[in-house]
Amino acid sequence: MTSHPCALLLGLHNAPEHFGGGAELGLTLSANKTFQGGFAVSFLRSIGQLHGIAQVSVLSGQTEAFTGALSVGGFFHRDITFVGGLQIAAVNSTRHFIGLAQVGLINGLRKKSDDRGFEVALQVGSANLTAKSFSGGVQVGLFNLTREDWTGALLLAWTETFRGFAQIAPLNAAKDIWGAQIGAANRSENHRGLQAGAFNLADHMHGVQIGVFNQAKHPRGLQLGLVNLSDQGGLPVIPIVNLSP
Repeated sequence: MTSHPCALLLGLHNAPEHFGGGAELGLTLSANKTFQGGFAVSFLRSIGQLHGIAQVSVLSGQTEAFTGALSVGGFFHRDITFVGGLQIAAVNSTRHFIGLAQVGLINGLRKKSDDRGFEVALQVGSANLTAKSFSGGVQVGLFNLTREDWTGALLLAWTETFRGFAQIAPLNAAKDIWGAQIGAANRSENHRGLQAGAFNLADHMHGVQIGVFNQAKHPRGLQLGLVNLSDQGGLPVIPIVNLSP
């Protein structure tokens, strides 16, 4: 069956190449090259291009290009390109995501050379893995990893390059950071902003370190702590306050 325009398509196994209509309900598997309609609901789902309101896969599903308001997968859902509102599943995987929120136990953004990355307001999961770049508002999880660039307001994670308001977690690490690191232990290579925690370590620090133990190889700014170490600039070891102009 090549095409099926209708208000409602209900079957045990639905596989029209092109569907246009109100809703497609598949009790086991639904597979389409293109879907244009309201709702796509099935136990298992595979769609090439979807333009609709919502797709729901009870167990798992895959969409090459999703444009809509809601994508839900019970266990696993993979949208190669996602443009829409919410993506919700136990495990979410995508190459390029533009939307409001990605919510799951594990959220993954796979890296491809021609992909632009992750642009979202909120990413929530026990583990958030972004292989390329993250641009958005908030990334929250027990373990967060952004391999390349992170631009946004709040991050609880490890990242290579961070530009935003704050990186907050028990342990924070960044290669290049413009903003604040707040946690029990903070580590950065090139930092412009604030480090606040029990242990603060930085190579090039332009800003303020506040903690029990502060160490900077090349500080430019203020260190406030019980022990302050400076390889270059200011005094090498000084308690309480160390100023490096």
